[in-house]
Amino acid sequence: MCGAYAPALLDAQAHTAEELPWIAASCIHRRTDDPTSAPAPNLRAILNEHCGAVPEDLFLRIGRG
Repeated sequence: MCGAYAPALLDAQAHTAEELPWIAASCIHRRTDDPTSAPAPNLRAILNEHCGAVPEDLFLRIGRG
């Protein structure tokens, strides 16, 4: 994950088909290169703001991030 507000991947594991895969990531609240930046967007708030129907351009921007 490498978007501006993407969480930093700490570790991941899935050695066998019997094991449940897992990932560990740190939460990112502000950009590391700009401590005065706004907090990372909250997906629930975005969905609520758009009544669950996110405009395509915003949906694609979130997905790319």
